[in-house]
Amino acid sequence: MKKVYLAGPIRRVSDDEARVWRDMVSGWMRGAGFEPINPLNVENVAGVNVVRWDLDSIRRCAAVFAQVPDDVPMVGTPMEIFYAASLGIPVYVFGAVDPSPWVRAHSVCVYEHAVDTFKFFERNEHARRW
Repeated sequence: MKKVYLAGPIRRVSDDEARVWRDMVSGWMRGAGFEPINPLNVENVAGVNVVRWDLDSIRRCAAVFAQVPDDVPMVGTPMEIFYAASLGIPVYVFGAVDPSPWVRAHSVCVYEHAVDTFKFFERNEHARRW
């Protein structure tokens, strides 16, 4: 099963804001035959080097699905996007009305809504050969 890393803000949003979209997208991913990799599962686990876990997870994924809201300052998510793109891993972005040129340059698509990004993702990922 192809793995997809779920990138997005964790620290500058509420727990619900970090979790709800990931839960929703995870259901879509599983229904379409993909395995979502959720960094929330290790964010507060003692002894886990979160950055190393994130980078290792991204390397093992076929794609990255990222939330990049315009109104939330982020550090980790843009780094995850850049890292994945530098490895040739496609990045699918949602949540941005006016995304940074850096986000656009390092992603396959940018849509405002998760469902639109997922539809694009599903068409592209099912068409790719592994």
